[in-house]
Amino acid sequence: MDSFFVSCEKKNNPNLQNKLIAIAKEYKRSIASSMSSELKKMGFKAGDSIQIIKSKVKNLVVVEPHYELYTSVAHDIFNLLKNTFSNVIEIYSIDECFLEIFAQDDNFALKRAKEIQDTILEKINIPCSIGISYSKFLAKMSTNKAKPHGIILTNRKDIEPYFYDLKVEKIFGIGNNTAIKLNAGNIFTYRDLVNFNNKPFLRSIFGKNAEKVINELKGDQVNDKLIINADPQGIGNSMTFMEMDIENESQLIKSLEEIIKTVTYRLQSQNLQGNVFCLQIRNNDKKWESIQKKVQKYTNDYATIYKIAKELFYSFWKEDSIRGLGFRVSNLKTIFDENYSIDLFDNVKEDKIEDIIFSINYKLGKQVLKKGSQFILEQKAKPKSIKFLKEDYWKENATNEIKKEK
Repeated sequence: MDSFFVSCEKKNNPNLQNKLIAIAKEYKRSIASSMSSELKKMGFKAGDSIQIIKSKVKNLVVVEPHYELYTSVAHDIFNLLKNTFSNVIEIYSIDECFLEIFAQDDNFALKRAKEIQDTILEKINIPCSIGISYSKFLAKMSTNKAKPHGIILTNRKDIEPYFYDLKVEKIFGIGNNTAIKLNAGNIFTYRDLVNFNNKPFLRSIFGKNAEKVINELKGDQVNDKLIINADPQGIGNSMTFMEMDIENESQLIKSLEEIIKTVTYRLQSQNLQGNVFCLQIRNNDKKWESIQKKVQKYTNDYATIYKIAKELFYSFWKEDSIRGLGFRVSNLKTIFDENYSIDLFDNVKEDKIEDIIFSINYKLGKQVLKKGSQFILEQKAKPKSIKFLKEDYWKENATNEIKKEK
């Protein structure tokens, strides 16, 4: 999707049309997580300081991020694609996916891509760019070249004219740190990398995948398959204190409470539970440190997880100021994985109430019954910008921070 976060905000608020927009929180340390295409044309990029952008763009409009809105729109787009065009779909990130569509010729592929592009714009009002090729790598490279709101098809004969003059940092999968190492070996462009013959040097950069990387660049790596319906490895949330570092205990516990509410809501909304819990603290050096605990019983219960989180916090916190907090639940499985039944006429204690709720939900195949305390928690945790939060469709990283839009 093109400038996805900005496009979602424009969809939600038509008054933002034709404005110079950056998505960021209003803190002195804030950076832009997304921006309108007009700002990109002016040379700005995601990750730039909001203060710097403001100093150069007087009519800049800074919009607070609404991640639940972006999740909801992404959910609608991916469902539309799956139900209308292809059920072979790999969700790559919040605003990117791969579709497998068989086409008898290039004209059919281009026509189909135009149908997809027009349908997303018409049904959901989000612009997108589409890259077409015979490998995921080349399709992604083609999409980057097609932005904004274009369609590009890449065959083997197109690789050199389309990509060979690109700087290595513009190659999909190569970040700035890798680019610096490549530059040190006099590799500055896509062409340089393809034609580089020092295999030991390439292995020192890419490890055992060096040959695969070069084959992908040449268009020879064509046996990749889409990863369909990959389950999240963990669910978490983090908070960075943007105004100043915090050492006040009550403030930190309040922040931890909000983080656990978010994590618990995400677990419950996806019918997931876990038994590995990780607390993360970001110190003054901006480094994340963590402590982990594994328990026997799987859970997605707020009170249980909050208790574990506080235990980890007090065992790990050195009573000094910290810059951020994070919490993650992993080793996940669905709440319906356990196979047991109960007698509804057993003595009803708290654990029996949980069992009754589980049994009914298990038989219905979805979570329709819940305790009043859980319902109240969900109402507090639900996003205020939209009516409901739909399930996540992409893997979350160690702190569930949404990847900056490129």
